[in-house]
Amino acid sequence: MFQALELAGKASVVVALVVWVMEADSRRQQKHYQAWTMVNLARGGSGDGGRISALENLNRDRVSLIGLSAPNATLVGVQLRNADLRNADLREADLSESNLRVALLSNANLSGARLNGANLSNANLIKAKLSGANLRNVNLSEAILRWTDLDDASLIMADLSGAELREAMLIKADLYAADLSKAILIRADLSGANLYGANMSGAYLHETNLRGANLLSADMTQAYLSGVDLSEAKLCRTVLPDGQWSNRDCPEGDDQTPSVPPPAGSTP
Repeated sequence: MFQALELAGKASVVVALVVWVMEADSRRQQKHYQAWTMVNLARGGSGDGGRISALENLNRDRVSLIGLSAPNATLVGVQLRNADLRNADLREADLSESNLRVALLSNANLSGARLNGANLSNANLIKAKLSGANLRNVNLSEAILRWTDLDDASLIMADLSGAELREAMLIKADLYAADLSKAILIRADLSGANLYGANMSGAYLHETNLRGANLLSADMTQAYLSGVDLSEAKLCRTVLPDGQWSNRDCPEGDDQTPSVPPPAGSTP
């Protein structure tokens, strides 16, 4: 009798385990359904509304977030590394200090969004809209920003080293003290942009529009300039590709010695 009871107990454990495994997919689907419900219920609201944890859980399970609609959402510090956010609507959203490293954000609308201090290194932002966005101190190193709209964006002290900005629009963008070393800027439009103190050493600028750009104290050492018109750009204490300093547009008496960019706080 005891043997029979022992065997029956073992059998019930095996059956329970099999049932648990078979129902795993159903439980996962239920979990995802609840997460999406949380995201959708918070739509239109400016607060968190539980979206941060819901989105992080979905991304952790490798659920696609294509077409996510969360304009004006507060998503400060959200962890969405490798997330698929293609065609997402994140206009005016607060994504400060977020982790979007290697995320897919092609065709996403991030115009007016706050991304200061965010990590977007190696992210794909092809044709994304970031006009007027706050990208101060953002990490966009090695990011793909091909045909990306960054007009009037604040990129103060942003890290764009090695980024691809082919045909990107940066009209009147603020790139004060930004790191653009080894960036690819083929046919990018930087007209009227503020590049005061920017590091552009080794950057590749072919037919790049720098008309009216502020290049005071910028470093273009070993940068490749082909078909670039600097006639209307402002040059003062600017290091040219050959290592020579240009003081062409310095005020009288302000062209004697090179200077480092002024401390952070205000943009010249």
